[in-house]
Amino acid sequence: MATRICDQCHEPFAQLEQVMQSSGRNLHIHCHVCVECFRPFPNERFYAYDERNYCEEDYRELFGPKCGHCGEFIVGKCISALDAKWHPEHFTCSVCGTSLAGTAFVKKDGRPWCKPCSNVQKPADTAMCAKCRKPLDGEFIVLQNQKMHPYHFSCHTCKATLSMSCKEYEGKLYCHQDYERARQSVCAACRKPIEGRATTALGKQWHPEHFVCVKCEQPFSGATFFEYKGQAYCAKDYRSLLTDRCFTCNNSVKGEVVNCMNKMWCMRHFFCYGCGLPMSRMDMKFIECDNRPMCRKCYDCIPSDSRKNIKKYEDLEKKMQENLKKANK
Repeated sequence: MATRICDQCHEPFAQLEQVMQSSGRNLHIHCHVCVECFRPFPNERFYAYDERNYCEEDYRELFGPKCGHCGEFIVGKCISALDAKWHPEHFTCSVCGTSLAGTAFVKKDGRPWCKPCSNVQKPADTAMCAKCRKPLDGEFIVLQNQKMHPYHFSCHTCKATLSMSCKEYEGKLYCHQDYERARQSVCAACRKPIEGRATTALGKQWHPEHFVCVKCEQPFSGATFFEYKGQAYCAKDYRSLLTDRCFTCNNSVKGEVVNCMNKMWCMRHFFCYGCGLPMSRMDMKFIECDNRPMCRKCYDCIPSDSRKNIKKYEDLEKKMQENLKKANK
């Protein structure tokens, strides 16, 4: 019976070990974590997107629909209008605040207006707060193209009432001091602000000591790393990951091994990829086609144009493998 392998860390499961199945993948319990922050899912609640699992916080930040009025993540019902999403209770007339959910409205200055308000001509010099509908006779802020009194809002971090000097960052309002803190880079591993040196890799930023090989957990410290399925490996573990596994079953190679075409196969898995005929007999000749073994009969059945395209692809891949070997020396 073949040993089951975790699709995340590629390590085998222990005998009688519980297997977590998620999005069609078999995982160790400790490998079932958010692909963005690497933390376990609170209360086992997660969101699947493109066959990858995210915690609620990261899913909201990356993919969740946000309300065009409050900028918060929308859970449940939402209204799609004016090229935006809205909480039903927030889709209101920009003038009088009447709910427009399920009713006709008029688009004016890029905002929804109820029909009565759209027919009323307001004096050109009257500036009204979009929040309380009272005149703006002093300081105001502009949020989502709307003018409002700043005292209607509080700092997202310290909760202090805001002034005209407040600033917006990622859909949230901050006082000046907390705005500077919010803009600090956050480590992709520990989710804490990065002060001082940072390592940028895999499209994220890390504390240098937290950017480590996913297998041996040793810091790279400026050394070359290799990416595989969105994770970073040191040169040793990367070579072990790719060279010590059967090209067909992707399990660790044990017993008799077939080593050719810069790949390894279990003896029973080395067969013609056209007809399935075993190719492990010493007297059985094969042809390399698309980096896989194929018997002569099946190879002759491939149209000549397709064979030429496969040959070009094979030559390109061989050149890339040679460059990779040179880089590892």
